[in-house]
Amino acid sequence: MTSEETRDCCKHLQIDYAFYTIPRLGRLLLASTSVGLCYLAFSDSDELVLEEMRALFPKATIRAQKSEQQRIAVEQLKKQHLEGEQQKLTLHLKASDFQAQVWKSLLQIRHGKLKSYAEIAAEIGLPKACRAVGSAIGKNPVSCLIPCHRVVRADGKYGNYHWGAERKRMLIEQERQETEETTKTKIL
Repeated sequence: MTSEETRDCCKHLQIDYAFYTIPRLGRLLLASTSVGLCYLAFSDSDELVLEEMRALFPKATIRAQKSEQQRIAVEQLKKQHLEGEQQKLTLHLKASDFQAQVWKSLLQIRHGKLKSYAEIAAEIGLPKACRAVGSAIGKNPVSCLIPCHRVVRADGKYGNYHWGAERKRMLIEQERQETEETTKTKIL
């Protein structure tokens, strides 16, 4: 998002949202502007994720409405999590320069692979910024589109996840299984 959009708390933005159920991922809230996707949340409680989205965009006009951006995201998420394909989506995100740098690094983590917070910090040229990297990852507004679940602690333990440790474990294990199945298919 532009600095003007961020500065005025997004008061000139119109955000459309809808809930979708995607195989292997579950119920999701997808939200978009005319530019691209701006929010994705796993929904165990529709009201809670709507409240979180409204807090992120306090002055935006928000309406329950499906969009073309959301439809494309649903198709890409199905491909990514059923076939392991990397998605190609337009995102419209509110981020600091540091957050954007961290999120771009996350996009380089391949399906079924993991990196540590320290590895991400080193990749962006700030090897001592592991905690700051963790904070930036925690503010990722589009969940599995920017694959923050693929980042683990240096000791290999999965660590925290905004949507719960069990969901993170499930996403990681699911991707590993899909990667193994794809590899077996290619060998045969």
